[in-house]
Amino acid sequence: MQDMKELIEAVNAAEEDTILCHGWDLRAVGGESRLKELARERIQEKLAREGLIAIPDVPQYQHDPVYVTRLGSDVDKLSRALNEPTEGGLQILRGAAGGSQPVVNQQEAVREAMSAIEEAGQALASVVNGDGHR
Repeated sequence: MQDMKELIEAVNAAEEDTILCHGWDLRAVGGESRLKELARERIQEKLAREGLIAIPDVPQYQHDPVYVTRLGSDVDKLSRALNEPTEGGLQILRGAAGGSQPVVNQQEAVREAMSAIEEAGQALASVVNGDGHR
């Protein structure tokens, strides 16, 4: 990304209004030559003026990855809930964790299916090789 307009378009087009980019992208967007402390603060301020935020922060090193999302997005709310504990944040965390249970269940089902397929393959190989009935 070379400018703020391009960054905003990428965020607007992304799922959940969130993209993964690198420090060098934010350095370019902010018009900075380095990512020293004051430059990072200026970049964060420029993002905020456009309704964006870097999570966890504008990185110190240009090769480090960072999320950029819209202020107030679900991703921003979840990040704040993790980093700034409140009663409201606790509800957000519980909701996010509860929403992940179907994914965890699906992952476990896939592991069980893979294990069953492996066992069936071994049994079939045993029968084919004549090792199955000794």
